[in-house]
This record gives sequence, structure tokens and C-alpha cells, in this order.
Amino acid sequence: MQRNEIIDTLVLNEVSDDYEDLDHIVSGIATLPFAFPLKIEVHEVEAALQRLIASGYVQAYDLFVLPPLNAQIPGPLKPEEIDRYYFLQTAKGKTLHASLAWPPDDQGT
Repeated sequence: MQRNEIIDTLVLNEVSDDYEDLDHIVSGIATLPFAFPLKIEVHEVEAALQRLIASGYVQAYDLFVLPPLNAQIPGPLKPEEIDRYYFLQTAKGKTLHASLAWPPDDQGT
């Protein structure tokens, strides 16, 4: 598995159960013991989000738009604005996530 594929999978996992912002995604990945040696940078997480959005696996949302609540943001996102949005798996992303035997559990297996 290539580095970008690993990061994409980690990001997809982080947005699997709730709307998550960039800071939460980065900190969630940083707490995984097997991710420590990878030293994943914020710009790599941003790039992964862009790839996952372009592939239809993740959707960006502005949770503070009235009306409507939870407005979907079409991609690609402007790099300087990516930190204002929240991200969640799409149905296509859930299917992919369920098919992956990765990421490993906390012990790296």
C-alpha cells in the first residue's frame, strides 16, 4: 500500500461515524500507535480529503449555514477554506470502508 493510500484510508476511517473537522481528523490519526512512524502532516490530510471528495467517498459540509442546515459543499475545495468545513463518508465511502481490512487495530495487527 502506498503512503497516499494509507493516509486516505486513515482519513476515511476518521470520518466514518460523524461529521468531523480537519483538526479532529488530524488529531485522531495522530493518536493511532501504528501511525506514529508515518509522521502524517496536515497538508497530507488535506490532500487526502480532496482525493476522497473527488472520488465520491467523502462529502464536505458547512454545518453552520442557515437555511438549510448541513449544506453540502461541492468539491474540489479551496485549500484556504478546507478548515472551515466538516466531513462525512458518503454511501460509496461506507461501502469502501466496510470492505477494507485496514486500518489495523490499536496493536497494528
